[in-house]
Amino acid sequence: MIKKITLLLMLIPFFGFGQLATWNFFGATQVPTWDVATIDANLVQTATLTRGAGAPESTGGNSFRTVGFQNDGIDVTNTDYFQFELTPLTGFKMSLSSIDGQVKGTASFATNNGNAGVENQFAYSLDGTTFTLIGAPELITTGNSALPTIDLSGITALQNIAAGTTVTFRFYASGQTTTGGWGFTSASATTENLVIGGTSAAVSGGCTVIAAPTSSDTTICSGAIAILPANSLETGSILTWYNVPTGGTSIATGSIFTTPALTATTSYWIQDSLSGCPASARTEVIVTVSGIAPTVTATSNSPVCAGSTLNLSASTAVGASYAWTGPNSFTSSLQNPSISSVTTLAAGTYNLTATSGGCTSAVSSITVVVNANPTVVSTPSYPTICAGSNVALNASGANTYTWSPATGLSSTTGNTITANPTATTTYTVTGSDANGCVGTNIVIVTVNSLPVVTLTASGMTLTATSFVDASYKWFTCPEDSLIGVSTSNTYIATENGSYKVEVTDTNGCVATSNCINITTVGLETKSNLNSFNISPNPTKGKLTITASGSETASVVIYNALGKEVSKVGNIQNGSVIDFSAFNNGVYMVQFTNSKGTKVQRVVKN
Repeated sequence: MIKKITLLLMLIPFFGFGQLATWNFFGATQVPTWDVATIDANLVQTATLTRGAGAPESTGGNSFRTVGFQNDGIDVTNTDYFQFELTPLTGFKMSLSSIDGQVKGTASFATNNGNAGVENQFAYSLDGTTFTLIGAPELITTGNSALPTIDLSGITALQNIAAGTTVTFRFYASGQTTTGGWGFTSASATTENLVIGGTSAAVSGGCTVIAAPTSSDTTICSGAIAILPANSLETGSILTWYNVPTGGTSIATGSIFTTPALTATTSYWIQDSLSGCPASARTEVIVTVSGIAPTVTATSNSPVCAGSTLNLSASTAVGASYAWTGPNSFTSSLQNPSISSVTTLAAGTYNLTATSGGCTSAVSSITVVVNANPTVVSTPSYPTICAGSNVALNASGANTYTWSPATGLSSTTGNTITANPTATTTYTVTGSDANGCVGTNIVIVTVNSLPVVTLTASGMTLTATSFVDASYKWFTCPEDSLIGVSTSNTYIATENGSYKVEVTDTNGCVATSNCINITTVGLETKSNLNSFNISPNPTKGKLTITASGSETASVVIYNALGKEVSKVGNIQNGSVIDFSAFNNGVYMVQFTNSKGTKVQRVVKN
């Protein structure tokens, strides 16, 4: 019986988990070394914290510190360091996972002249001589602070360390002065503030006694799959999945196992093994099936036009909550959400899920199309016409067009219509494309009134209504023969007959006067200005004016077409008018002063 018990004990693995070694500095004041507080039973039990030659002890309550740390950066050749060693006992190995610590020191070492921070960094060695820095320096800016956890799990050299192999750690610091104290501290007798995390494991006959892998149970909804993770405590081992606690055939390998869709609570088992060594015990993982996921279908009123309302709809799942996601950061918890004044940014895929009793449905997806509205272009945009005229309006950019209002339009449909409004009118053209989407534009037709022209005669002088910057065309009636064009509103008839005038104003609008008869051509006009006379007549050049006393008048000379060719002011007795530059022909000389007007016919030969 005793032999059987001994054999059983030999087969039971001895493992250490979590913390391999800890130090508590409560009560330490200016000490050269400091013993470990707790240490894994599978490691050499002496793990004393010591100092490098450049890190002598210094005062500081409840702390292991030195004023030897400099401000010259961190380097493995520096002698200002703290040091400790860990060694697995015969028959055991260890793997290191982390370092945690609490540091404390003088404020000036942490902050000086506006420069803040103490760099803290560990290094390790497997031969006690060649050291490798771990990670990057951790910057601490206050005089009492916890170091961020130093992760050792990714350092291959610190995993599965064989029995008798000593790992030496050194702690370096570089601050803001050469005199400030810095080191580890503990706030109470029960607080370990330098902690080395990791595991130790027994080895037997050259094989590691493998610990059972870890995993966690999970709960899913009926019909769903479960993704099960497993964690090995060994390096280089193989994780194998089973659906029975012992024996059976493996159903998968690896650290992740995806179950089939499950409708009932199911157990799986995970086992760890190393080549040539006994496998670990199997760890049970329970997948609990609870609840049934609802079924939901997404629909919409797509396609829609920009500016309209997009309606999203979900089939009803009793007691369920809904979750929509979509383009342009769209989210909604409504069963049937809508997006008003939708833009093309809302086009794309919308996903819908429904949740009931903690179970979420499969995703139902729909694709929404948002068509842009056509850009309707109308030409001309701001036409101007004269009363009684019309203008052609054109539209482009769509397939079909309607125009409104109908007032003055030749048609209310078509891409080209004629507008003949009697007053200024704003027209709206609406264009529809092949998708049924519409766009609009406006055309403002400005209507200018026609000039109102009257024509009067005084002797041989025709006078039309005066308009600013207008042009005048003179015609005979009823022949409509053009006899003169000018910017003057008067015309001197050179022969008896009927005359009319056509006026074009600054808007380009044209109106024609009534016809008026002239019967006085060839007769000297009589007026109170009969004292003014011209000689010689006919003339080859210069004309001399005779007049009574000191009376003066202004003179305007018209050619046979009634066009003004010269104007002279302040004519009086003895004044000379030069016709030398004029062509031969008949001219009318008009005298005007406060007494009236006189026209005299002159022939130049």
